Amino acid sequence: MNGWYLVAANGLWIAGLSVIVAAFSYHDWIARETGRRRRDLFKQRSWHQPQQLGMCLTCVGWGLSQTTRRWETILWLALGIWFASRLRRADVERQ
Repeated sequence: MNGWYLVAANGLWIAGLSVIVAAFSYHDWIARETGRRRRDLFKQRSWHQPQQLGMCLTCVGWGLSQTTRRWETILWLALGIWFASRLRRADVERQ
């Protein structure tokens, strides 16, 4: 049981970092193809949503798998919840 829990928890932060790297790679490609600056692309919603989702997954994954003290777990999970709330708030504002 404990082994599968750690696989799933570590999978969360790995998936989160993968989402961030994929979004960065996509926006870097768009910048090169269109001649726009990355700085301008990073202000768009197409960057903010995957970045917030990736940070949320990364923080929750670290909180569930990499911490040894209770306060570290609470801090990482609170940070993950904060990123999730920012993601949710951006969706609500869009509608």
